[in-house]
Amino acid sequence: MTFEFPLLMNVVTFLTVYGRLAGFLVFAPVFGATHVPVPVRILLPALIGVVVSPLLPADWGPQALGAALSLPLLTVLIFAEFLLGAVAALQVQFFVEIWRMAGDIIASNIGLSFAQQVDPSFEMQDTVLGVVLTQLFVVLFLVAGVHLDLIRLAVASLQQVPPGTLLPAADLAETSCRLAGRIFSDGLHLALPVMGIVLFVQVGLGLISKFAQEIEVLMLALPLQLSLGVLVLALLIPVFSGVIHSHLDEVLDLVTRLVTP
Repeated sequence: MTFEFPLLMNVVTFLTVYGRLAGFLVFAPVFGATHVPVPVRILLPALIGVVVSPLLPADWGPQALGAALSLPLLTVLIFAEFLLGAVAALQVQFFVEIWRMAGDIIASNIGLSFAQQVDPSFEMQDTVLGVVLTQLFVVLFLVAGVHLDLIRLAVASLQQVPPGTLLPAADLAETSCRLAGRIFSDGLHLALPVMGIVLFVQVGLGLISKFAQEIEVLMLALPLQLSLGVLVLALLIPVFSGVIHSHLDEVLDLVTRLVTP
């Protein structure tokens, strides 16, 4: 089965546009959250696709693929477009995981690793601090309007990288692997101030237990490192906000270079 009629070609154009936009929105923060109703997640890319389909280059069509567009080829094309949108959106999720990792490391150091809470974005159990820092990232993500910038980039990509265009898989894999490696390293860097305070407290308590053995050090350890850790974390919130803004700028730059080469 091949598609040769203008009406069917309009349907093909819409399906490819829908595939890319769906990949963007399903895997992006906020849009792809599990608490967002499924009909909304399905219809939102469709509504945007209806509006932006005319933005495709005028010369795009089956001829751009070098052959008549058959049903199997159309299926592969739609999946490839969905994958392109998903890879672009996952660049944002890597930075979300950096902040989740930072929260988990801090929680394990100040004694809150057993305090679990449901993350409303993913409906999964996580440490309280992991949820707090990821929600801080999501809030600033919305306040800065990055969710709208992602939609604009998805639409712009239809002109810069029309459906059927092959992107360098090696470069995409290298970028994704590099960002995945930063989840632990950047998360550890963000948690270092709290870890330093906890280490200082533990060394101090160790010296106290050595020279003042009548003091119940174990009774003091958890409340002291918990209170100091929370205090340092509260003082670091403005610093974390600045780091999140730099991460959001980096995200936009990565996605821009990915979808508008």
